Amino acid sequence: MKEHRNLLIILSSLAFCACAIEDAPSEFGPQTQDVGIVTDGGTGLDSGNIGQGIPTMNGTWLLIHEQSNCVETLGLKTEALSVSAELIQMTQNVAQVREDRTICSINLTRVLGLETTFPNEAAQAHQPNIIEDSYVSGNGVGAGYASGIERQIYGVDLTNPLTEEMPADRDDPRVIDADGDGQPGITLRVNGGEGNGGCDMFIAQRAAIRYVGTFERPNLIRGNSVTYYAQSVLGATQSLCVAPRTVTANDPFSKFELMRIDGQGGSLDLDLNADGTIDCDEVNDSLSQLWTFREPNDSLCGG
Repeated sequence: MKEHRNLLIILSSLAFCACAIEDAPSEFGPQTQDVGIVTDGGTGLDSGNIGQGIPTMNGTWLLIHEQSNCVETLGLKTEALSVSAELIQMTQNVAQVREDRTICSINLTRVLGLETTFPNEAAQAHQPNIIEDSYVSGNGVGAGYASGIERQIYGVDLTNPLTEEMPADRDDPRVIDADGDGQPGITLRVNGGEGNGGCDMFIAQRAAIRYVGTFERPNLIRGNSVTYYAQSVLGATQSLCVAPRTVTANDPFSKFELMRIDGQGGSLDLDLNADGTIDCDEVNDSLSQLWTFREPNDSLCGG
C-alpha cells in the first residue's frame, strides 16, 4: 500500500469522529460520533454512530471486504486473508439498489512466509462491475442489506462466469493479458523466504461474492460474505510460484463493512482534495486510517 500523500488532510477529515457533537434531528434517533481504532481487524466504528444518515442509499460508499481463505500446500493448511477496498456509487429505487463498483486495491497477507502483492493496476483491471439487483429492507438502524452477486473475473474471458471451467494453461484462447504487461492473465509478485529474490506468478482468477448485512449505524452496514473462488496458475518465473496448492473460501470468518464516505448525513467525507469526486487514490491513501488488519489464524483452517 502506498504512503499517504497528505496525512494531515486525512486526519482532519476524520477528526470530527473523535469527539461528541450536537445531534441533528433525525428519524434514526440520538447519535454520537466517537471513532477509535480496533485491534482485532475491522474499523473503529463500534463506539458510536458516524452521522445521522439520510433516508436513501444514493451516494458514494466504500466497501472493505476481509475474506478468509484456506490455503493447502505441501500438506500444510494455513489461513490467508485478502482485504479489498471498493468504491461504490449507489442508486436506490424503493427497495432495489444499483451498485456501480470500482475495485481500488487488494491487500494479501503472507502465506508460509511468502508475501504476494496484488498490484493496483491488476486490481483495477476488472472494471466496471455493475450490480443491479441489490436491495435493502429500509434505511434505518436494524434494516437489512443483501447484494446481488458480484463477479470478479481477472485474466480470463468467460462466457458464463459461474459455470464455465477455468483455463488450465496459458494457451487457452480465453486467457487475456488483463493488466497489459505482456504476460498471460494478471501478474502477482511473490517475495520472501531466505535467499529468495522473488518471482512473478501469472494467474487467471474468478470469484462470485454475495454480501448480507445490517445497518448497525445510519451510515454503516456490517455483515458477512459468501464466496465461490477459483484460481488457475498459468506460469511463473520460478518454480516457487507454481507449487501445487488448493485455495478455498473460509466463509464463516469473512466479513465486510460498507460505509458512506461522501459526507452526506454526517458521514465521513473522503473527497480529500475537495474536487467534488472521490477516487481510488483517496480511498487507498485512507485505508490504513479506516481499517486495522488482523493477523491470519491457521487454527481457523484446521492448521
